[in-house]
Amino acid sequence: MFKKFIRGVLCLIMLSCVAFTVSSCDYFEFGKTSKILEKDSLMIAKEFKALQNPEFKTVDEMVSYTSDLKQSYTADSIFRTIPEENLREIAGVVLKREGYLDKSLIVEEYKENYDKVYKYLPDKKKEETIDTTTSVSKDTSYINVHGKIYKLLK
Repeated sequence: MFKKFIRGVLCLIMLSCVAFTVSSCDYFEFGKTSKILEKDSLMIAKEFKALQNPEFKTVDEMVSYTSDLKQSYTADSIFRTIPEENLREIAGVVLKREGYLDKSLIVEEYKENYDKVYKYLPDKKKEETIDTTTSVSKDTSYINVHGKIYKLLK
């Protein structure tokens, strides 16, 4: 009996909290909802316009924005051109070191260790296409392996 009483009291408290929260919010008052939604929509539209066509107060601010934009495009370009197998290896390294993954960490790892490590990892797509044999004459054949042409003797 006592447990049912406690449950009933807790339910009433929770219902009163919900009712208090909804009634104290001006967002849902009759007639104001559409005005508030319109105001919110205009604010969001202004923010999108500012992102698409930013305004600058100083030349230094514009130059800084341009520099940041170039760095962002460079990072995007590097990220998109990393071969899938290398991307898996890099992501594993970054995940072990940082505990999480994000694009900037992966790009930073790739740029810092490209000459030492990632340059020497095999690209499986190139390996699949190296078996191109071209016959030049009846007695001689040539094969193109990684851009080098080798003469095959029969």
